[in-house]
Amino acid sequence: TLVHCSYFAIPDTESATGSLTLGRNYDFSPEIYGEISKNLTVTIINDLIPTAIIGMPGQIYCPTCVNQKGLFIELNNGMPSGGSYANKTRQSMLINMLEVMQNSGSLEELNSQMIPLESDYSLVINAANQTHSLSYEFSSNSSLGMKPYSPTPEHPFVSTNFYLNNSWNTPVPMDELTWHGVTRR
Repeated sequence: TLVHCSYFAIPDTESATGSLTLGRNYDFSPEIYGEISKNLTVTIINDLIPTAIIGMPGQIYCPTCVNQKGLFIELNNGMPSGGSYANKTRQSMLINMLEVMQNSGSLEELNSQMIPLESDYSLVINAANQTHSLSYEFSSNSSLGMKPYSPTPEHPFVSTNFYLNNSWNTPVPMDELTWHGVTRR
């Protein structure tokens, strides 16, 4: 059973609609997702730039968010590449993502706010506007930090649970090490 998250961005030149097409998949088994999907909620926080949170009932953080300015952000667990250490001295990246969305009117503003952040656990965070997608690979290990990954705008981009930036010194991605992330990608 595949139970981990993924994201895709199909460029305007490759999509049927002629515009950037984004997708976010929770990758739960059909039985579990069948139950969860009945209860997905959209919560809108009307502060600064209104931001919609798409998630499970009771979630008031940003696993998948869209703001009024047309920005999108989502997260995938990054433990296969960044490790399972949780840095409890840092503010949760889930809160940081919501704050970034509430304070970003453009992808450039979002990017400038994401670059200096540190994460409390290892994540792959993907963000987009109407035309471009960006990816941020965070390790909770203080010595590793964050490395951005810039997908080629004219090619489809898929992100699962392992890092794509070649400068990481991580194991070679294999299904056995990435929750079948290679096959899912």
